[in-house]
Amino acid sequence: MVTNVNICGIPHDVIYEKDRFQIDDIKFGYIDYANAKIYINKDIAEQLKIETLCHEIIHGILFHIGKQEMSEDENLVQALANAINQSFDIRESGKWISIDGKGMTIGTGALNEQKQSRCNPGNDGQ
Repeated sequence: MVTNVNICGIPHDVIYEKDRFQIDDIKFGYIDYANAKIYINKDIAEQLKIETLCHEIIHGILFHIGKQEMSEDENLVQALANAINQSFDIRESGKWISIDGKGMTIGTGALNEQKQSRCNPGNDGQ
């Protein structure tokens, strides 16, 4: 599972938990901007975890570029997350991912280490 993402230059921990989510809560995850953390419900299917991570990353990108109103538009965020999820292959092969204007970087180890590969549409980063 991905444990860190770099959103607009800010490392965010990805935390998989059960206790933060109520049984009747339809939320699969959320982003804590102040503490640079993304929480994902650990009890959902693996594909839903990836989709939820993409969704929360979009919230983070929009927030950090000053588009707070857009970041609160769940329909927009979900549409963008679906497009990214369908365009990139996010796998457990990386411990962290970083998305910027050049594509997505998947790597292992600390965010600053050199073990990484650039992912662009059509390239699975392997």
